[in-house]
Formats: sequence, C-alpha cells, structure tokens
Amino acid sequence: MEINLKELRQVHFMYVKQQTTLLNALRNALGSSVAKIAAKAQTESLQQMVMQKANDRSMEGLIQLLWEPLRSQRYEFTIHRSDKGVQIICTACPLAALYQAAGGADWGYHLYCAADEAIVRKFNPDMGFLRTKTIMEGHECCDHFYYMKDGV
Repeated sequence: MEINLKELRQVHFMYVKQQTTLLNALRNALGSSVAKIAAKAQTESLQQMVMQKANDRSMEGLIQLLWEPLRSQRYEFTIHRSDKGVQIICTACPLAALYQAAGGADWGYHLYCAADEAIVRKFNPDMGFLRTKTIMEGHECCDHFYYMKDGV
C-alpha cells in the first residue's frame, strides 16, 4: 500500500483540528489551567521520547537527535556554530503551518514549542537554551540558541 502524501496531510490536519477543538472545549469549561496541564503532560512525554534515543549528550548529539531528522520532513533551518554556542534559525515549520491552519497555534505552542527548554535541560543539565521567536506564534522564524553553561 502506497502512502499518498496529500491524504496523509489531510489526516494530520483533521487530527490537529479535533485536538484543538477538544482542548478549546476543556479550556472553556475548566479555565486556563488546561493549557498548563496539557503542556506539562506533553513536555514529560517528549522528554521521555528524547531520552530514550539520547546516546550522545553533547550539543552535536542534541542537534543530530532533534534537528537533522526534520530536514526530510520539510523543515527549513540553518545551523550557525560559534565558540559561544549553536544558533539554529528555522524558517519553515510544517507543524506550525498545520496548527495555524487548524486555528490552534496557541495549542501548538503549548504542546511543542514550550517544551524545548525542558527537553534541553533534561538532555544535558549543563546545556542552556534561549529563544525569542517562534513561527508558531506568528514570527518569521524560530531562533533557537543552544550553549554550554558557564564553568562547563
């Protein structure tokens, strides 16, 4: 059975739309704490997934684990290495496009983008993470910066 990419995208869109509708209903009924609960649960799940695959806890190991597989998934980004750290500028994020199209970019941020710092902290406590922009929030890019904390 051959996978039709157009049909696969439609299925993903329907899933994200259903997820967004459900989360909006929960937030409407239970308040803003739903976003915090959903973000915490998703962060823990993503941390587990990353740690199961984490062999090399270096900055290069993190990039190879988290970023390089995304190239084949239509993510577009550049990697700039310096003695201060690694700056990744992402200019195309299919996940953001999907959540934005489904009217759920705020949920996409809570479920994925908000977990980035905690994932880095779990991956290597001596590594730091900074970001000021995300495509999910409507910016032109995501500006991930990874660095080693002082004294390490």
